[in-house]
Amino acid sequence: MTSDDERLFLTYVQRNPINRQILQLAPALGVSDWWLTAGALFQTVWNVLDGRDPGSGIRDYDLF
Repeated sequence: MTSDDERLFLTYVQRNPINRQILQLAPALGVSDWWLTAGALFQTVWNVLDGRDPGSGIRDYDLF
């Protein structure tokens, strides 16, 4: 994956306002290593590519 692909992926992920809020607030948990994972990322990107609301169909957001 190129850095352009990475930037595009992050842009799509952050179109979901819940993802943006999680990414902004999660560092305050004080956990040294965490990841936003699974459907929150995959479904958001799929929704953006399909022209739907970025948060459509996402029932939960997983931090690993």
